[in-house]
Amino acid sequence: MALLRSGKVIMFTGDDKRIWDWDRGKSSLWDPNNENDKKNPKLKRNLFCCGHCLLPDGRLFVAGGQSTVHRIDLGLLSFLGILQIFVRGADHDINTFDPVEEKWHRHKGMPKARWYPTCVTLPDGKALIVSGISSQAHNFVFKNYFINLDYEIFDPTTNTLSKPKPFLKEIKAYPFLQDLPGGTLFVHYQNKTRLWNVLTKEFYPKVFSTKLNGTRTYPGMGSCTLLP
Repeated sequence: MALLRSGKVIMFTGDDKRIWDWDRGKSSLWDPNNENDKKNPKLKRNLFCCGHCLLPDGRLFVAGGQSTVHRIDLGLLSFLGILQIFVRGADHDINTFDPVEEKWHRHKGMPKARWYPTCVTLPDGKALIVSGISSQAHNFVFKNYFINLDYEIFDPTTNTLSKPKPFLKEIKAYPFLQDLPGGTLFVHYQNKTRLWNVLTKEFYPKVFSTKLNGTRTYPGMGSCTLLP
């Protein structure tokens, strides 16, 4: 969910009856000032497990979604069908929600999947996308070996993505990203923190560690926010 510049809140998820289907999504607008204003903008894709951030023009930017693993029911039998080799799921998706039109728009997707990515709006207004699991099904078996290690940048003026470039080899799913003063990006994963120079697109050499070894990022349940 996200607070829009219109004052409304957009909420989106997969279809609760077919949560594995990447072609079925749901979204709803809530207006805290008008409880009778009920709208459900049509969403054709399942954006569960995406990353999102707000763009300078007020649109909500969403990267990724449900991976290409389907639940297949054959009478009494039910199992996960692994289709990653043959198709692309919503984990390749790039979508935006326009708060003026109150409509979803799908853009050209990412070349490599991202399930559980993180997005952040950079000082220049572009959206940075990092991490995400590139193959959900295989990652269940080979833990943390299928992380997307590249970054991409979405330009809201052209609605296009930059070519993928290497980000951080040891990055994990759903890292914490925060813009710091002076053109520095705070990057936290598990119990490690690195600082990224937004201008040069390079990491500073020093690595910071929390005092406890436990992870705060996925599969840990921590959170991260900037103080005033």
